[in-house]
Amino acid sequence: ASIKAFVGERGGTGCAASNAAATLKWAVERGDKILFLPDQHLGRNTAYAMGIPLDQMVVWDPNEIFGGLDPDEVKTARMILWKGHCSVHTRFSARQIEAVRKQHPGIRVIVHPEVPWDVVQAADTDAVRLQYLLSGMPGTHRLVGAGSADGVGSVTTGPDMIEMAAQDQLPDLAPTL
Repeated sequence: ASIKAFVGERGGTGCAASNAAATLKWAVERGDKILFLPDQHLGRNTAYAMGIPLDQMVVWDPNEIFGGLDPDEVKTARMILWKGHCSVHTRFSARQIEAVRKQHPGIRVIVHPEVPWDVVQAADTDAVRLQYLLSGMPGTHRLVGAGSADGVGSVTTGPDMIEMAAQDQLPDLAPTL
C-alpha cells in the first residue's frame, strides 16, 4: 500500500507482470526517466523487450548512499530499477533450464518476466510472449516456470504443458511427457 501511495502522489502508477508492458509504455510517453519499483527484474526484462538497452538502466540500492550509484549514472539512465525482487521468481535458474534441456532435447522454455536476466536469456521466451508461443505450436512440449506466493508452480495451460514448481532441483519430468 505504501508503494502505491508513493507513486500515486508523484503522478505514477502501479503494475503487475500482466500489464507491465502497457504501463511502461504509458510511463515512457510521459517522461524520459522512469523509476521502476519494487521488482528490478520485471522492470529490466520488460524495458529491454520494449527496446530500452541495458546500458540505459541502473539498479538503485535503497540501502546505499545515493542508491550506490554515481550521480552521473543516475543522470544518464533512462530506467532506474529499484533493487527489489520476488523471492519466488528468483528461485528459477539458468542451470535448471540447462538441466531440463539435456533431459528433454527440443523442449521450449517459457519463464515469468520477474525472473532474473540470465534466466530470461536461457529460456526461449518469457510470459509476455506466452500467448504467441501457445498458439500455432500444437504437439510440442513446453516447460513453464512460474510461481505463487507459497512457492508452488501455478501454470496450467493445456495438455502440451509441463508445470514446474519453484524449487532448487528440477523434478523428473519424464513421466509427464
